[in-house]
Amino acid sequence: MTRDAGDGASALIEHSGKIILVILCGFVSLAALVLISENMGAGQPSIYIAVMAVVVSVLLSLGWAARTADPVEFYVSGRQLSPSVNALAGMAGWPAIPVFTAFAAVLYSFGFDGLAFAIGPLLGLFVAGVMITPGLAASKAATVPGFLALRFGSTARVISALIIATVSFVVFAAALASAAGLAAQIFAIPLPLAAGATACLAAACLLPGGMNSLTWMGVVCALLLVVTLAGTTVAISVTGFDRIVPAVASAEALHALSNLEFSMIEKGVAEAAQLKPHAKPFLQIDAANFFGLIFSLMAATAMLPHLLQRSLTVPSQRAARSTAAWLLA
Repeated sequence: MTRDAGDGASALIEHSGKIILVILCGFVSLAALVLISENMGAGQPSIYIAVMAVVVSVLLSLGWAARTADPVEFYVSGRQLSPSVNALAGMAGWPAIPVFTAFAAVLYSFGFDGLAFAIGPLLGLFVAGVMITPGLAASKAATVPGFLALRFGSTARVISALIIATVSFVVFAAALASAAGLAAQIFAIPLPLAAGATACLAAACLLPGGMNSLTWMGVVCALLLVVTLAGTTVAISVTGFDRIVPAVASAEALHALSNLEFSMIEKGVAEAAQLKPHAKPFLQIDAANFFGLIFSLMAATAMLPHLLQRSLTVPSQRAARSTAAWLLA
């Protein structure tokens, strides 16, 4: 009976490559349809509602397909997730959508010094992948507090569970507020109603399969993020710089900005003592705070509970390291 309940989750994992490809192609097609609809004069509210309906349908379908009654499947996905699937699911937890979208604003505001906000978390993923997650994967524990209990006793389990619950509640509240705010804007409904509907949707997606459902929700969100950001950056690169590769367009933009700053000083529009070149280091944040910020973000990222829990869903230490490598890539 338990095996039958977990058959849906096992089938998803067995055919994960094909499912991810189908979802990715579906989102690319959806983006193309949105572009065509806008050019044909379709209203933005109807487009938003259609996109949300498609995404919600995919989330609910995969959440239900991943249902299981097996405790091992529910809590750690049977410890059989591949590194690529696990990394996609982890990508939805960190860096997450707010980090991706805010990073451009950070670079705009801080210039070179804004790189600290990227270097720190990336180093945190590296430290977690090399020093922390392999040990968690080898322990075969079901939760991070369970791992700590194996090492330090039941008191450590209680203390760590309270800390993780507090941190996770804050993260969940922030994510819920962001999603509810977006839903309230799209559907023109009160924020409390949007928050309630978002919470009910999350419960409907997560409860049937536990970690299995959470994994596939993360995969869907990660693929949606990849398609959205890739399409946006390529469009900006093509329209602004006639370059299809965003990295090339970024290099040209930085070069043009440096030339503009130099010409402003030459023409007397700005004073060299007051102008802060965008690509010059340690102008917005001094060196000590720059490296201190990197260290703080590194330590915080390496200890994120929802990322550490992901290391318990893979079959081996090698798979845990590979998950971190996929995330860094």
